[in-house]
Amino acid sequence: MVAAGEPILVSIALAWCAATTLWPSDMKESRLTRDYPAGYAAYRGTIDRWIPSRRRGSSHDACSHRALLRPLLAELHTPLIVAPALLKPGIVKALALLSSSR
Repeated sequence: MVAAGEPILVSIALAWCAATTLWPSDMKESRLTRDYPAGYAAYRGTIDRWIPSRRRGSSHDACSHRALLRPLLAELHTPLIVAPALLKPGIVKALALLSSSR
């Protein structure tokens, strides 16, 4: 939004988005491959990487949800990345109100 007028900021923002998307994905996939080699290989064979879909003719076993907490905790980085951008306008307004009331 703010970076739209500055090409260098746009390129920095795009690089940041790519890094924060690819690095956690790579980290998660390597960990899943290490922890569940056969199961994760079978899972990767039944879905697409970025857009989940059901492939025709594939068997979908029932998920046991035993390891659900670990992936949910791994996704906590997303709100932490977005939070500063969401909080900045409110903080700036609050500081402006505080400085104008003095």
